[in-house]
Amino acid sequence: MNDSQRHSVWTAAGWLEIVFGVIGILYSCVVVLFLLGASLENMKTPSPIGASELLPALFFALLPAFYLSISVLAFCAGLGLLRRRSYGRICTLVFGALAIIFNAFDTFFLWQDFLVHVWQAYQKTELPNGPSLASRFVEALELTPIYLGCSIGLALLCRSVYTHRESFNRDRPPHHPIP
Repeated sequence: MNDSQRHSVWTAAGWLEIVFGVIGILYSCVVVLFLLGASLENMKTPSPIGASELLPALFFALLPAFYLSISVLAFCAGLGLLRRRSYGRICTLVFGALAIIFNAFDTFFLWQDFLVHVWQAYQKTELPNGPSLASRFVEALELTPIYLGCSIGLALLCRSVYTHRESFNRDRPPHHPIP
């Protein structure tokens, strides 16, 4: 791949990261507003939080913050990738690694959910809740290639950004050796 193709791919990836980052930031703000509204509604009726309810409450309180931080990381990675800054390179590598790990876990849990329901239907221990087995199978078959393609694309982008360090030095002054 020559430099002009590589730079156009980086530009497209940068814009995609910016778009996904903005969508993620908006989504996490909506989730925060929803949780604040739900907590204000629950404040009308005082009820003590038990120890068994503390961990899920903490999880749902930290989930929007985690999603917001990943979205800000994606936005900064896209902005830095467009401007060819070294922070964009680092953010792209971190975001790419986190996204690949997320896709791997999501694919695993998608197939695990399907296989657990197949096992429950086979053993007839309990009826599977939710969608039918056929729709779960179709969902797993549809999403697996998408997750794999996204992971492969991110891995190739990260490899390209990692191996071409020299393209991301616009924020550093030029190095002139002392004669």
